[in-house]
Amino acid sequence: TGTPGALRVLLASRRAWLLYPTAAVLICLSTHEFSPDKMIGLRHLHAFLAVATLGGIRRAAESLYRAPSAVARSVGTLEENLGVALFERKGRGMLLTASGELVRTRAERIEAELQAVHDDATRAQGRNGRKPGNIDVLFNERRLQSMVLLAELHHMPGAAQSLGVSQPAVSQAIAVLEDALGQPLFHRTAHGMVPGDAGRRWAQAF
Repeated sequence: TGTPGALRVLLASRRAWLLYPTAAVLICLSTHEFSPDKMIGLRHLHAFLAVATLGGIRRAAESLYRAPSAVARSVGTLEENLGVALFERKGRGMLLTASGELVRTRAERIEAELQAVHDDATRAQGRNGRKPGNIDVLFNERRLQSMVLLAELHHMPGAAQSLGVSQPAVSQAIAVLEDALGQPLFHRTAHGMVPGDAGRRWAQAF
């Protein structure tokens, strides 16, 4: 439904689509069926929102500490995957199209979710003495998938098999998230890898 070319965002719950956490949105043309092939990388959405907010590739690149060419590729990849133009390239900057405005609304919601997790970790700093790292680490759907699956399965080899990656890759993803959030996310128990209170709460947020 909707006007031709309109975009919609499909948020997949863990139970409905286990491999895709809520924050890792699927953005599809309104005429397309729900499909994992339409999954959009969080890093691309993060770059897109910076360009939309700041009005240009160079300013966005400076804010993200990325090369302008890398930011431009992210925007281009997003547009190619969606099959629509998200910006009008003007001499005075980049202006959002109608489709771009729709994507911006969804992207802002996602960033708010991830920012809330990072803020929660920052508030917990006084209790554990570890300072959270850069929030940019959270803009990686594979890391979030690893955490969500491990929280669901409590078994790292099973999580790795479900994701089609090696067990060390899942272990590394969890270690990066723990460093970024400033505290352990899981405990080794007789019942496997069990998320702590914060890990359980954040896995639900993802």
